[in-house]
Amino acid sequence: MNATELNYLKSSQLSHIAKSLYAFYLRDLAAQDQCIIDLTAIANYLPNYQIASMCLDELEKAGLLRKLSETSNWQGCVFELPLYVREQQEVPKAPFVMTTKWEPGPTFHKTAILCGLEDSTYTLTDLNSFRHYWCSKNESRNQVGWERAFAQRLLKARQQRTEVRFNTEPHNALDIPQNQISKPDTPRPEEIEKLQQQTMEDFQNLFGK
Repeated sequence: MNATELNYLKSSQLSHIAKSLYAFYLRDLAAQDQCIIDLTAIANYLPNYQIASMCLDELEKAGLLRKLSETSNWQGCVFELPLYVREQQEVPKAPFVMTTKWEPGPTFHKTAILCGLEDSTYTLTDLNSFRHYWCSKNESRNQVGWERAFAQRLLKARQQRTEVRFNTEPHNALDIPQNQISKPDTPRPEEIEKLQQQTMEDFQNLFGK
């Protein structure tokens, strides 16, 4: 979520429910290009349809939400998030060198999916590592190109962690190192002789009577 959106969401004119609806529901829909209002789905998170419609009205009045359908009813309405759309339009399209302040844009989730990475979440450590590596290279890419490279780096790192975990965990008896397999104790000669003597005495007691 960009800084402008966050500033708008700080408005005291917006209810907490409306802010949550924007941040945790509408924003995700916009990122996935699924900009159609489904009041039934929204009502699963909010008390009822009326409150859902009131929250949408609040967001529209605050400039965070815009109807694209010519209808007074929110159900089935096509919408856009103006501040989100603005950021997409402002994303640099010309190639540029990596900087320590670079960040993936709002469409990174879609870029990650196209690279085979379903989970596009990342840590600050992941991001800083990527930044510092490419800052040392004299290479220019546009925003989409850098996002694709970042997604591929995340995917490769996760695949490597999975392989390491798989290779270090025993899966069956054949995977257990030989020095870790317990062997039966070999009895000492005196123990064998004592056992044989005890066996003979037991037979004599049993059949000698």
